[in-house]
Amino acid sequence: MALPIRDDDGKVICWFGTSTDVHDAYLLAEQREKLADELVNIATVDHLTQVLTRRAFIGRASAFLDAGAAAEVSMLMLDIDHFKSINDTYGHAGGDCVLVCAAKRVQACLKQHDLIGRLGGEEFAVLLPGCAVEQAHQVAHRILHLMQRDPFKLEDGQQVSVTVSIGMTTGAAGANSLDELLMIADQALYGAKNGGRNRAVFSSAQTA
Repeated sequence: MALPIRDDDGKVICWFGTSTDVHDAYLLAEQREKLADELVNIATVDHLTQVLTRRAFIGRASAFLDAGAAAEVSMLMLDIDHFKSINDTYGHAGGDCVLVCAAKRVQACLKQHDLIGRLGGEEFAVLLPGCAVEQAHQVAHRILHLMQRDPFKLEDGQQVSVTVSIGMTTGAAGANSLDELLMIADQALYGAKNGGRNRAVFSSAQTA
């Protein structure tokens, strides 16, 4: 900031000014912005599998359904088969590695606008916007095939064969709530487990 000093005739004879070093202020602002981004990331992305957290998945899926942006929508619930046995055999580090690899394989079967979240433990949920019944079956069977096609390689070099059970349903955005779709898909998931695991079971959603 500077102000001119003038003589009686109005001629500028010198300038008087001050300068402020704002570098530290800029650094502080950048640090605050970075921290805010990190907090958002912690709240929305599961630190292990890098998919959405339960809270973020529910929030985004609910917002999508409330918006009614697609006539049909499918929900998948996935559970890694015999995960406790995997943890007991290969330790928690091995179990974590399986979770990471499983999440990556599921994502490889999805489109960019699909949502996947880790609901807890070894359970994942997938929302498929604009996905009809037949397409939901196709996605589920792609996941089943990719999961068991090749053994998972653990960090210590060991290999473990992994399968998943899938429950799925298809409803209408605006007609079925997220809670309804999750409940129906979860019931279908139990049907897949009781039917021998490593399979997908479909259950219809009731629409208004």
